[in-house]
Amino acid sequence: MSDLEKIIRPIVEGQIRGFIKEHPAILKGVDWYKLRQDKAVTLTNSLSKRIVRDLTCPTVMARLEAAFA
Repeated sequence: MSDLEKIIRPIVEGQIRGFIKEHPAILKGVDWYKLRQDKAVTLTNSLSKRIVRDLTCPTVMARLEAAFA
C-alpha cells in the first residue's frame, strides 16, 4: 500500500460507514456470492478497495499531478 493509499483509504472507509449509518436499509440489498456475517464491514472493505484503486491508478495520479502543478 502506497503512502497516498494509507491517507485516502481511512477517509473513504469513514465516508462509506457514515453513509451506511444514515441509510442502513442499503445493507438489505447487498447480496454477496458467499454469505457474510457482517455486511457493513464487507461492503465498506469492498467499496473502499475499489475507490482507492481508482483514485491511485496512473491515469488519475497524472491528472492530480497536473492539477496541482
